[in-house]
Amino acid sequence: MEKHPVYNALRAVRDPELGVSIIDLGMIRDIAEDGPAGLVITMLPTSPLCPYLKYLVAEIRQTARPLAPGRTIKVVIDMQHRWTPEYLSTEGQRYFFGGKP
Repeated sequence: MEKHPVYNALRAVRDPELGVSIIDLGMIRDIAEDGPAGLVITMLPTSPLCPYLKYLVAEIRQTARPLAPGRTIKVVIDMQHRWTPEYLSTEGQRYFFGGKP
């Protein structure tokens, strides 16, 4: 997934409350092809009550669209699992903890 061009583009999407990339927060859990005409991006919110879910979904779609022209972009919100700090990238860990927690 890390090599997918959409994954790298999503580094530009920041959580509006935390100011950190959704990639560094570990919110993007999967990017999968959905046949020749679709792309499915699975997102795990940092909180099940995140007030910015609609905003983040719109930003993910807008960021992915140029890299998947003419394709349907579906964003799935994973509410089956819970986000934990273990999902933070090295950069995310540095931001919150000054290094590894």
